[in-house]
Amino acid sequence: MIGLVFLAFAAYMALMTPFVQTRLVDYFTRILEERTGTTISIGRVEFRPIESLILNDVFVRDCRQDTLVFCERLVMKVDSVSFVKRRFTITEAAFEKAKFNLWIERRQDGGESLTNVEQLINSFSSSKADTVPQTSSGWNVNLTQVILKDCRFRYIESDYEPTDYGINWTDVECRNLNVRISGIDFSNKQYRAKIDGLRFREKSGFEVTNMGGEVVASDDNLLITNTFIQTKQSKVYLDTLEYNWVPEHDYWRNFTTRMQQRYVFTDSRVNFDDLAYFNGKLLGMHNTVFGSGVVFNTINNLEGRDLEVYLGDKSVLHGSFASHGLPAFFETDFNIDFTDTKVSPPELEAIYMPWLESHYVKIPEILHKYDVFTFDGNFQGKIEDFAIKARTTTPGMVGSVLFNCVMDNIGDIRYDGWFGLGQVQFGFLTGQSFLGRGSFFGKFDGVLGDSISRFNLSSDIRRLQLFDREIRNLRLTLGTEDDHLYLLSSVKNDSLQADILLDYVMGDTLSLAKTEGYVNVRQWDEWAPSVFGESESVEFDFSGTLKQSEDNRWVELLVPGLKYENSRGTWSTDSLKFSTTILGEYSFTQLQSDVADVTMEGFFHSLEVTDLWNSFLVSYLPDYKYAVDKTLPEGTSLMLDVHLNDINPFLKVAYPQLKLSRGGNLACEYHYADHQVELSLVADTISYGDFKLRDSRMKLNGDGINLHCTYTADELKYMNFGKLYNVRNVIEVNTNNVSERLTWCNWERESYSGSFSANLRLLKYGDRHLTQVFIHPSTFVMADSTWHVARSMILKEDNDIFVNNFEISRGEQRFRLWGRVTDNPRDVLSLEFHDFSLTEFNKILFDNKLQLFGQVNGEVRIQDLYKDNLIYANVNVNQWGVNRDTLGVLDLNSRWDASNSALEISMVNRMKERTPIGVFGYYKPSTDSLNVNLELSRIEVNYLAGYFPDMLKGGEGAISGNLVMKGTTQKASIDGFLEMDSVSLTVVGLNTAFKVDDRLPVKNNRVVLDNFKIYDAKGHASVCSGYYDLNSNLYDVSLKFNNFRVLNTKANQNDTFYGQLYITGQTRMNNLSGGGALSVNLKPEAHSVLYIPLTSALTEEDGSFLHFINNRQPDGGRRPGEERVSLVSNFDLNANIEINNNLEVQIIFDPTIGDILKTVGSGNLRFGLGKDNELDMFGEYKIEKGDYLFTLSNLINKKFVLNPGGSIRWNGSPYDATIDVSAIYNLRTSLSDLLAGTTTTVDKTTKVPVECELKLGENLMNPNVQFGINFPSLDVQMRSLMQSFFSSQDEINKQMFSLLILNKFYTPDYVEKDAELEERNTGYQMGVTTASELLSNQLSRWLSQISNNFDIGFSYRPGDQVTTNEFELALSTQIWNNRVTISANGNMMEKAKTNSNTSITGDFDVDVKLNRQGTLHLKAYSHTDEKITYNATETVQGVGVSYQETFDTFRELFRKYLAIFKRKKRPSTSMQSSDNKQ
Repeated sequence: MIGLVFLAFAAYMALMTPFVQTRLVDYFTRILEERTGTTISIGRVEFRPIESLILNDVFVRDCRQDTLVFCERLVMKVDSVSFVKRRFTITEAAFEKAKFNLWIERRQDGGESLTNVEQLINSFSSSKADTVPQTSSGWNVNLTQVILKDCRFRYIESDYEPTDYGINWTDVECRNLNVRISGIDFSNKQYRAKIDGLRFREKSGFEVTNMGGEVVASDDNLLITNTFIQTKQSKVYLDTLEYNWVPEHDYWRNFTTRMQQRYVFTDSRVNFDDLAYFNGKLLGMHNTVFGSGVVFNTINNLEGRDLEVYLGDKSVLHGSFASHGLPAFFETDFNIDFTDTKVSPPELEAIYMPWLESHYVKIPEILHKYDVFTFDGNFQGKIEDFAIKARTTTPGMVGSVLFNCVMDNIGDIRYDGWFGLGQVQFGFLTGQSFLGRGSFFGKFDGVLGDSISRFNLSSDIRRLQLFDREIRNLRLTLGTEDDHLYLLSSVKNDSLQADILLDYVMGDTLSLAKTEGYVNVRQWDEWAPSVFGESESVEFDFSGTLKQSEDNRWVELLVPGLKYENSRGTWSTDSLKFSTTILGEYSFTQLQSDVADVTMEGFFHSLEVTDLWNSFLVSYLPDYKYAVDKTLPEGTSLMLDVHLNDINPFLKVAYPQLKLSRGGNLACEYHYADHQVELSLVADTISYGDFKLRDSRMKLNGDGINLHCTYTADELKYMNFGKLYNVRNVIEVNTNNVSERLTWCNWERESYSGSFSANLRLLKYGDRHLTQVFIHPSTFVMADSTWHVARSMILKEDNDIFVNNFEISRGEQRFRLWGRVTDNPRDVLSLEFHDFSLTEFNKILFDNKLQLFGQVNGEVRIQDLYKDNLIYANVNVNQWGVNRDTLGVLDLNSRWDASNSALEISMVNRMKERTPIGVFGYYKPSTDSLNVNLELSRIEVNYLAGYFPDMLKGGEGAISGNLVMKGTTQKASIDGFLEMDSVSLTVVGLNTAFKVDDRLPVKNNRVVLDNFKIYDAKGHASVCSGYYDLNSNLYDVSLKFNNFRVLNTKANQNDTFYGQLYITGQTRMNNLSGGGALSVNLKPEAHSVLYIPLTSALTEEDGSFLHFINNRQPDGGRRPGEERVSLVSNFDLNANIEINNNLEVQIIFDPTIGDILKTVGSGNLRFGLGKDNELDMFGEYKIEKGDYLFTLSNLINKKFVLNPGGSIRWNGSPYDATIDVSAIYNLRTSLSDLLAGTTTTVDKTTKVPVECELKLGENLMNPNVQFGINFPSLDVQMRSLMQSFFSSQDEINKQMFSLLILNKFYTPDYVEKDAELEERNTGYQMGVTTASELLSNQLSRWLSQISNNFDIGFSYRPGDQVTTNEFELALSTQIWNNRVTISANGNMMEKAKTNSNTSITGDFDVDVKLNRQGTLHLKAYSHTDEKITYNATETVQGVGVSYQETFDTFRELFRKYLAIFKRKKRPSTSMQSSDNKQ
């Protein structure tokens, strides 16, 4: 036993000797070399049995005798050795500074490629099979952990392919490789291990600082879980990393196309600098993305789902993808779906994209308004040939977008697409508050390359909220090509029309832009708050140029036509030029117009006007609450010069209260460095409202500490109150202190002089800002009345105002104000009147047009002004009145009723023993409730007429009533009534009295008109129905008239029109739809006569027969009347006027000689408001009868009779009508002058009827005038002979002139005649004819004035050497309520000079209206027809029935006929009633 122990000990000691260990290593390495056919060497061995084995300088060559493994130190720790079970367990194998070389050789014949390791193992396996017999008694070796320290690994392929950047997958070399592989398990045909602390640096520079995971491997699967990979900039967490393959099918060698992979990422961070090592085309993208999701399939067909990728803090992409073609990134097809994706413009701009020329995507600055964009969509295609469809759900920008992009064969990027944004918040995008929501649609295309850049956009803003209105269909076209940009925009709406063109060329050193356009805005105040007044419209053309370099800019803008219009009138200019030059910070600006010339220059280009104003303000009033102390750039300065031209036409419509004389000048200069300022103002006349200043001068200068301002005016006038002369106001400002002294002095019939001085001080205590005003004792004289102002003080802090004894007095008259107004409801502001005369207000307030009188005494206290606004009053106005009417005593009282917590109110006006007006009630602040009663007791209407003499006269009757107001101050209800007792008022302009004897009830704020009747002077009633809402200001009133007189004026009462007018019909007025609406259906009744006098007769002064005046301006401007109509906004007019022969219209040109146009006719005229709210007029007026006395040079008077059937037709504008009217001047004359030189046997001494016809046609305002001559009594043969003498229009004009002037025909030039005799006869004939015509017309006018029941006409025509004297008498009348018209005229003509007998001829007509409508007529006549050829006359008689109906369409005509049959079915009583109504 001892020997056995000794033997074991000896064997152990032998193994511990280096000699034995070396021999054993040599023995084993020779066996391995023989079996593998390669070289294996071990430098030194340290063996500690049952503990560890340390091998130094282990060197293994592969089959090609290249280094496979070299390890400076290999340490294997042995856990246990079992010789019985033949088990050998190694707990740890540590490789220190080892080098591993793995190469692979690709076979050219396509066979399986082998690595050097596989070749070594194969050779080892074959040698073992040949030399070692199979046995089942081998050793079982277990390995638990492997550690690599500072090792190096290299993988190289036989087919080496060089790369420019990144990892070369044919030559991979990992240095400083460290890893711990633990938990190694080879059981169950699987390999299991845990990897920790894997770190290395690849020769390309890619470095992994830490990597770990749990590995499970089998013959066809590699699963790595709980994996993390960390680099210096990235950190990736993979719940699962899995590879699947088919054994022995070269999957690993064809990794990208065959290996099935699956990656499950969670909360990972990847920097593109790391990704660039795997794809060199990503080089330069320093961005980092965060994400999670699942990626699977082969690399060549990689897919992903449940992806969530963050780019920065706000941008995130959710979605999935499929691809084909990786790892060739730019040749890969992608199909990416993204949902609920958010993109931040700044974060998107920060992405470096190396495939773009500019490397970055530039987002338009306007889109930076949005924090993020939210959208869904799809990306399909390659990175250089793709299509993106997206739908944005971003609040304020909702819609769809399509973007197509492709790179052509020369490397240029071509793109196109469309967008449809149904909701766009334009105001938010542009930062302009006047813009609201809208929609934007369009399409685009372009090219982007090294040598070309082109972009085209065609879009339509279909709707856009502008201020409070909406415009539609704003078209926008934009195009760029290289450095050239053009823009075209147009919009056409009912209230807005605009066309704008911009052409912009961008150069390297100089850019040039040109623009022109037209803008027309109607009813501006419906779009936005008015600028200068109500119902504003503006229209202008413009053109301009811009030149711009890096720091300099030149701008010039021309406005050749500008027109501004509001409710006060119209202003226009054709001369406005704006130019500015900017050189760095220096700016020079000029504005030239016929209103003013303005020049402004200095160093202020980058500043706002408010910056300069605040700088000036802070210099002198640093404690002013709203002053902003802002540091301006050094050298800031401003010089301004304004010279006024003719500015008053503009002020008349813009600021009608302000007027400035031509030639005024304003000059200002300000320097920021020392805060020096100088300003001067010179103006001959300044008028503002009722104030007027003459010869104004102002001079202001300051040095940054002291500011001095002096204003002087030679004269200050206020209405007719009086004039102040030598006005002087001096203001001194010094560091929050302002002192003012105002003086004036003049001595005339009434004295006005005095002075007023005060001091203002600004105080600041921490955050408190106070304003203190000291008013010094002052004295002034007004209209010889001396007034005194007492010393007082006013202190203000926010809403807190304190007044200390402000008083104005004159003798016993005194007005005093004192107290405090704050948020404290207990503070009181008091006003006191003592013997204050109301006459003091007459000149100041009423310009002496209204004379108040009476003495005011009492006190008014105001409490809780900012909340309940309680007013306590105890005021008495004794013996007060207006003009010469004493209205008695007026008492105003309000007091606090503590028991009811209410303010009692009363106002009583006592006239001796009567109280015509009384107001009583209360107000409760706690519930904001009031109850006020107004009592009216027989207020005489004649008082009202006296106060409105320009409108009313002759008032009679009285008004009584009772009105009760209940509710709150925000919503009160008025109920009660107004009683009108025999009230009669005459409207001055109409000169007809209207009488009312009825009651107006008021119910719940509505004045109710329930069959309210108004009577005219004839006792005819008009009935009013409807209401007027006092609260909402809505009304709906209808009026029905029946033979109601609305006009009864004489010539001396109205120089525009006068006469008598009776109407029947109805009207309705309302504003229920928001705007006003007026519908009218009227017709005139019998005895209606309208006289329209004109300032000048229709006479001839320049040699032509007629002169038509066109009131429209040459430039196409509207008539004044039309201008007023165009200002009507949101108003609906629908007026139908049925004109009949009850109305006679007389247009009076010269009443002294009877120069009057009379006409009677019928027609239907319809009025409305069309486009742009301009008056439209439709319908036709047909002339039934009429006449006109034509005067020529105030010497010739000829009566023209209007032919029945003439018409004037309107189809739109009232000034664009079509006229078709003819008039006849009848005379009898001989044909001898025409037939002279002919051989006809016709009696040349007989006078025959001749008609001189005047025809007016085409446009009413510029009619086509033609003359004609007719022979109504001649037979056809003779008439044809006469017309042969009028071969041309010139010949007709000559004969027309002769007939009108000489009452005879003109002898043609080809007939021989005695010139001297002809001239003498012509002068004689002209004088006699003129005198007889004048006498006849005047006599006819006098005879017609004998009675209104008939018209009488008389005419005398003297004879000559050939013809005889002739007398004519005409008579016409209407009887039986104007239903029968009788007219007759007769001629009495002397026979030839040799025969003393006379011949009497004449005509007789009777016209009977068979129905009330006047559409069915019976006519009978007897006319004399002359047969001049046979020297004889004959009488022709006739009788007939005619029916006339007016209609616009055949449908309307058929309805009228159907209505006739329907009426027949009704009972007779109904029919009779209907007839009576008609």
